[in-house]
Amino acid sequence: MIRRGANLFRRSVGHWVDFARRGAWAIIAAAILSAGAGLYYAAAHLAISTDTTDLLSKTLPFRHDFDVLKKAFPQLHDNIVIVIDGDNADVVANTSAEIAIRLRKQPDLFPYVFDPADDPFFTRNGFLYLDIDTLGNLSDRLAKAQPLLASLANDPTLRGFFGVLGLASDGIASGDAVVQSFEEAGIYSAIGIVLLLLVVMRNAVDTVFVLVPLGLAAVFTIALMVLCRLPFNFANIIALPLLLCLGVGYGIYFVLRHRAVADMATVLATNTPRAVLFSALTTMCSFGTLAISRHRGTQSMGILLFLSLTLALVCTLIVLPAMQQLRERRTRRTPGPRNF
Repeated sequence: MIRRGANLFRRSVGHWVDFARRGAWAIIAAAILSAGAGLYYAAAHLAISTDTTDLLSKTLPFRHDFDVLKKAFPQLHDNIVIVIDGDNADVVANTSAEIAIRLRKQPDLFPYVFDPADDPFFTRNGFLYLDIDTLGNLSDRLAKAQPLLASLANDPTLRGFFGVLGLASDGIASGDAVVQSFEEAGIYSAIGIVLLLLVVMRNAVDTVFVLVPLGLAAVFTIALMVLCRLPFNFANIIALPLLLCLGVGYGIYFVLRHRAVADMATVLATNTPRAVLFSALTTMCSFGTLAISRHRGTQSMGILLFLSLTLALVCTLIVLPAMQQLRERRTRRTPGPRNF
């Protein structure tokens, strides 16, 4: 059984060698185009969820109560506010009414449309007799203080008051600290990896060959997360720097073996591809177990790590051999010895 599996793996490698020889340019072009499209799409839609409540399980009692509240009063959550400005009040009123009419024609996208000028209560009471400036200032202050007021309502004591003060300062500091830590981790890990590869390999082209699959995997990971609506949050965002550290080894194995045999067909016929595959699978399974955690933050980290490592393996097994194949063709056409 094991011998049959090994033979099947070798035959698959042989088919891949032929494909890499014939379609190296097509593979490189497809990788560049798909990476560019993914980067463009991710740049337009990428967002990081700063709601730490989403990191907790939805089975918790307070999460269940909150979901019930949202279903009972959908108009209080996930609102889009449209501010209309014009030369005179009539233009503003007519535009507001026209927008409200058109939005109400699309209940699948806008199930609740509220136009203050068209509401009997607010038409009659004039926003509880507040002038526009006072009302604007009040609504702005209430919107900013909503999380703090909710916390204070749960504990209307002196302890709750000081807890609100701590919550405000801690929330701002923790959010900034997480984003800053992610940026520093990504920059420092990238710089460290590049410098180490240059020192150890002593060849800039080999270093680039190792890093290209990693860069492609990072772009594809971000694009796929956005496309599948898997949110980035304060827990799983650290997986991207980890991708650089964990996935860099795949390309190193291939590049070093190619140095020894100087032929990609020979490299793919050795045990190196199988060793890379099994090594990657064990790493993916180890981090993938985090995806079954009951903590949503840990769960999202496991999903992102499994996805990113899978894409790193695929890019290494597909793009890197094609790059090496093109390099061999160029070497054969170049007269005399030359280092790349």
